[in-house]
Amino acid sequence: MFYPSQFYLEEAKGNVDYQGYIFPRRRGEIPDSETQLLTIQFEWNGVLKSVSSSLIGVSPEFEVAIYTLCYFVGGEENHVEIGPYPVNIKCYRLGDSIGSAFPVAEC
Repeated sequence: MFYPSQFYLEEAKGNVDYQGYIFPRRRGEIPDSETQLLTIQFEWNGVLKSVSSSLIGVSPEFEVAIYTLCYFVGGEENHVEIGPYPVNIKCYRLGDSIGSAFPVAEC
């Protein structure tokens, strides 16, 4: 999960180099301040993460809930709509636990 405050702290320590964002297309609309899904690029400990997505302005409880739901009910690929955004929630298992779960913007 991506929490902007944690990302900020890691950047302040020099572990993360934030390199920008791209607004995902939202059914022909122009991106605005209401946009809640961003595709970002950053370097973490010297390794480039060229494309990553983050939900902005949602509660941590919402993120935990959607990732948990996808883990228990879905598979690796979970195509959902969050507001106006088509999103693929990727959910990877690690034994009997969630190994990784994150949103991927779909156009």
